[in-house]
Amino acid sequence: MTGGCMQAEVAQSILVGVDGSEASNRALTTAAHLARLAGARLLIAHVEAPAAYPSELHGMVTERKQFPAAAQRALALARQQVAGIETEGNCCEGFVAESLEEKAAERKADLLVVGKHGRSAVHRLLMGSVADRQAHIAQRPLLIVP
Repeated sequence: MTGGCMQAEVAQSILVGVDGSEASNRALTTAAHLARLAGARLLIAHVEAPAAYPSELHGMVTERKQFPAAAQRALALARQQVAGIETEGNCCEGFVAESLEEKAAERKADLLVVGKHGRSAVHRLLMGSVADRQAHIAQRPLLIVP
């Protein structure tokens, strides 16, 4: 700190989780805006939930054979939405919050951005919330976009 002013660190890479939902589209738009402002690289990640775990893609269990095509579509659509920004797409399998945190650590992301679906308290109690879980395990700055 010099002259009474504090310098803010600028993110060089931002990781955003996408699943094709409205919530993840809002997170992607926000992450892209921040990446443009900071001149940061945008890392886009889609997590495939294990076959026995409800997919965050559409809130239902999806057969394993459908994941690769759905993941590639989600990544392709995300990249189209942020044309003009340096991006890197990733797909991985696992529990969403934990997988996003691992990917952010692996890629040394300065910021992790996720969307929040705004589901009811009963749904969160029964199914959990990825954004809520992400907040509990975050090891880096996290932006949850409502």
